[in-house]
Amino acid sequence: MTDRINSAKILVQIVHDYKMGKTNLYAAQKHLAAQTKMTSDIVKRFLRNMKPSNITPFSSIKQEKKQ
Repeated sequence: MTDRINSAKILVQIVHDYKMGKTNLYAAQKHLAAQTKMTSDIVKRFLRNMKPSNITPFSSIKQEKKQ
């Protein structure tokens, strides 16, 4: 179970970093494809279609869980 949680955190971090401009499409695509075993073409389409408004900062997620 812990492995799934850690994997999910890694995936979220990759997508978050890409959408916030901390990494480029090529790097995010490479890391995400390696983590998910999906083809880079599918990952590229996923990343391009993900809107920045769909990304929630980690700090607000943590605050919501505490309340």
